[in-house]
Amino acid sequence: MNISMKNIQKKEKIFFLALFILIFVLGFSFRLKHLNEPMRYDEAVNYLDFAVKPIHIALSFYQTPSNHLFHTLLVVISTRLMGGSEWAIRFPAFLAGLACILMVFILAKKIFNIRVALVSSAFMASSMFFILYSVNARGYTLVSFLALFGYYCLHRAVKEKQTIWWVLGILSTVLSLYTLPTMVYYYSAVCIWLFFIFFKEIKSKNFAKLKWPALFIVLTPILAFFLYLPVFLNTGISSVVAHSWVEHLAFYEMPNGLNSVFKTLIAFSMQGFYYDPYVLFLFLSPFFVIGGVYAAKTKNKEFLKFAILLFTMAFLFIFVHGVIPFPRTLIYLIPFYYILISAGIVYLSGKLSFSFFPKEKMSREILFLLLLLFTLHLILSAGINRNLTRNFYLNANCIDCEKAVNFIGELSTENESIIISWLKSYPFFYYAKRNGYTFRYGTREGLDGNFIIPSEGYNLSRFSDEHPYFSEPYLLANFSDVQIYYSKNLNRSRKS
Repeated sequence: MNISMKNIQKKEKIFFLALFILIFVLGFSFRLKHLNEPMRYDEAVNYLDFAVKPIHIALSFYQTPSNHLFHTLLVVISTRLMGGSEWAIRFPAFLAGLACILMVFILAKKIFNIRVALVSSAFMASSMFFILYSVNARGYTLVSFLALFGYYCLHRAVKEKQTIWWVLGILSTVLSLYTLPTMVYYYSAVCIWLFFIFFKEIKSKNFAKLKWPALFIVLTPILAFFLYLPVFLNTGISSVVAHSWVEHLAFYEMPNGLNSVFKTLIAFSMQGFYYDPYVLFLFLSPFFVIGGVYAAKTKNKEFLKFAILLFTMAFLFIFVHGVIPFPRTLIYLIPFYYILISAGIVYLSGKLSFSFFPKEKMSREILFLLLLLFTLHLILSAGINRNLTRNFYLNANCIDCEKAVNFIGELSTENESIIISWLKSYPFFYYAKRNGYTFRYGTREGLDGNFIIPSEGYNLSRFSDEHPYFSEPYLLANFSDVQIYYSKNLNRSRKS
């Protein structure tokens, strides 16, 4: 009987390992096929304004919150080593996105079991939001990985009482703060979680056991402060903690603001599957609750407390601060949400299979089949639904900016200028720099003419009203999402 059970467990291990490899490979392929998509506005800003500059400038200026400092440092390294192509700029985010799949699997397996780990990793592999930010040169997948890895290290530090895990937990939290200042929400949740865990020691004044929790609480902000010091000296503390890009709301407006953030997070976490994200969220919400119950029943109360604190502190900080951050800065919450949903799915499917099929062997087979079908459904729903996926990826993007750059580059002279809408500007600047073109931007009376790339809905007649010495713009070229117009100086020859 023991030999038979060992054989079953061995086959289970092989089966689950093979399934995880399949999930990881599919997640890798979903990300890889979008790695060379045309450059988007924000990532072009981050690259041109920071990553191509000398490193002391890149890491000491914070004019816009797109400068995710630790991520910028990694982009500086990757582009110095591999050049300035789209994939090289996105390589750190790409690796972090893949690491999130692996880290969710490792953490869920540590907290629950391999079945929960598989379903959790399937959510991560197929999440369109995580696929998007795995191929977008921003720091969002990086902070998600650091949050997962940080909690994993601290969980082991608390359980195993080994110094290495405390050190790694501190470093990962510091680096998450260095990537996004809003990770102070995560840090505060960890601090309160540690307070609850070590409450008995605090009460009994057992200072020997409080050394590392105290070091975490004190050292983390100090180290983060020193990393931000070049920024504070150059652009001021307010550039980090009170910049103009976030929305400041009055107290009475905060409930609506928080509701907007919550709805956006739902869309982010559920976007990309076949179903309406809000319908899918409502369907999966009971599993989230069941996952919490399962965590409490299986001696995983500490994880449940942490998850509750994680969500609570994020929204509490926003409410108290009176500032609505970009909802995508809360991306680190989503993997923990996936883990609890997965725990609920596994717990409930296990209960149902054992209820309907009391024989142990049959129950196992049914449970495996349910998990396999659900997992494959998740990853295929994101992979097959290409139209929705592609539209989501190319949102706020300039698909044909490179074509526009090459078109104008072949026609333009030194005495002609380009006027371009802000949303298309930085992708255009990126391709101009990469392809070796130096253009003049803006307009003045002495020019031969202007190439105009307007935003959607721009009234071109306004241009000739504002610049009477230039002709009414006419269409010169029309690409899929870029229209190029030309306006000649009325005292010079027309460009044909």
